[in-house]
Amino acid sequence: MGQPWSELSDVKEHDQLVTNQAQQAQENLKAALAESEKNAGLLTEYHELYELQRKRLETQVSSLTEERELWSHAAYSLALKVTDANSLASAKRLHMSEKGWSKLATHFTIVLGDKDTEQLSTLQGYVDKFRELIGDFHQQLLKSDEKSRVRLSQIKKGIQKWIEEFQREIIFPKELSQTHTPDTFSTSFRHSSMSGRPPDYSVMPPDRETIGKLFQDMRFWEETINKEVEKFGGDVLLSFEESMYHINKQMEGWTETALKVFSRHLSDDGTEFPAHEKMLVMNKLVENFMELFKVRVNGENGVAKGFITLANAMEPWDSRLNQIVNGGSLPPESEWGRLYDLFDDWIITVDDTFTLVGSTQKEEDRNANKEHKPITIEHIFRNTQTWLTTTINGVDNEDAKLVEQVRVLHAEIVHWMIQVLLRLAPDKADTPIEAIESSMAATSTTNDIKEKAESLFERLTNFSNYIIGETEERAQNAEEKVSELEDELKTALERLRAIDGKSVTPTIPENRTPSEDAKEAEVVKGKGKDKGKPPSTPTQMTVPEPSGAAKRPTSSTSVKSTGTPPRSPSQASHRSRQAHAHQRFPRNQNNFLTRIS
Repeated sequence: MGQPWSELSDVKEHDQLVTNQAQQAQENLKAALAESEKNAGLLTEYHELYELQRKRLETQVSSLTEERELWSHAAYSLALKVTDANSLASAKRLHMSEKGWSKLATHFTIVLGDKDTEQLSTLQGYVDKFRELIGDFHQQLLKSDEKSRVRLSQIKKGIQKWIEEFQREIIFPKELSQTHTPDTFSTSFRHSSMSGRPPDYSVMPPDRETIGKLFQDMRFWEETINKEVEKFGGDVLLSFEESMYHINKQMEGWTETALKVFSRHLSDDGTEFPAHEKMLVMNKLVENFMELFKVRVNGENGVAKGFITLANAMEPWDSRLNQIVNGGSLPPESEWGRLYDLFDDWIITVDDTFTLVGSTQKEEDRNANKEHKPITIEHIFRNTQTWLTTTINGVDNEDAKLVEQVRVLHAEIVHWMIQVLLRLAPDKADTPIEAIESSMAATSTTNDIKEKAESLFERLTNFSNYIIGETEERAQNAEEKVSELEDELKTALERLRAIDGKSVTPTIPENRTPSEDAKEAEVVKGKGKDKGKPPSTPTQMTVPEPSGAAKRPTSSTSVKSTGTPPRSPSQASHRSRQAHAHQRFPRNQNNFLTRIS
């Protein structure tokens, strides 16, 4: 009885301990919940305080911004009023030039950014297409190499089968011993043949049925080898070369496109864009990789030589066995021993060729023990993607810098114009000296304004010339399209006249508009309807010149007499635009600076 009571007491003590622990945990949980509620309330109060502070700051910022805009508008209006009231022609011209420059610079900067975006998209297309083509081509080569290995394994297996067949049915030692094995037969036979001593073996010529089976297998080997040899010439080689040509075209495409983009982002000292040098290194790497492809495709790694060697070695025996199968005489017994020895040589050639399949090192380099560094396609993928990402990010940053440069230059122009306006505005006779000194205290001196003008003029000229130079290409492309359109309209007009039955050569001025050509085409069509009238004497048709346009010579002699051919409207507009661009930024600004002083 004592033991059960003792166990019951232990259970009660354990229950009491567990109960106390549960109560303690419950109290700790209540305390944690209370602390959590307290912290939650504190967090809510901080959040409300933050929202109040944020709203107050937003209100202050909005008020300050509105006040700044009001003062800015008021100052701008006062500046215009002062300019008009005092007939400050120079200040007015400066103001108009500032507005025009800012608008044009912003517009053409955006145009250049759009052009960069367009060409970068084209660049990415070339790189993506390159990766797709080179990946597919690599898979084709892997499949071709795997097929070559399977065929070589089949040939080797067939040769080994006939080695065993010869050792079992055709080649026998003169003194038969149980210790001889097929390997011993083969080694002893080759050793005796190479040493020039007659072999200690006898040869039992195979029957014609066995020869027929051997001929079928050898013909299969030869056909298999010929299929592999055809890979290094013919349609298969042309297909591989065409694939590599398209891959190289993608590299040429991204190179040409990248050079156009890089030419617009040269540094101030004339150095190339940073990604330009990386592109050259990457292109060299891709070219080396394509050379490794050529080694595999052309069989310069020794595979072509191995297959050709096998084909040349089997061809004589194929012809000989063909004659025997078709009723020819059997060769001497020693010839079967030589064929048995050739089987081993063929297996060695097959093994060597098998190891060379897929190799990217040329055979002569391998024989000369030159160092070979293979290039993986994954390495090519990583390099092209890294270069593309670097190029896109770099060009985007340069475009952002151009936009920022326009903003900074515009802000400096405005600040300088304010200083000039304060100096140009005349002082009224009744204005107190204290007011004049107070208004001029915040302005720069005349010398400072001159120095700032020279620096600002140089920066504006360089930046404007840069913008003009980059947009000339787009203007030239547009002029070429207009010229092509004019040629198409002339051709269409000539076709309409040919349909009307008038084979004449009209003299069309180069400054004709499409609307005038269309009107004349309608007139020609209307004349073609008068079929009942008698035909008039054929004369040369001359299209009337537009009003105010210069007469164009109608004969070759008149053109030669001038010494120079007439200029097309596109060339004239292009030269006038260049002249206007240079006139907008004259190199000599001393007269204006003298007026300021």
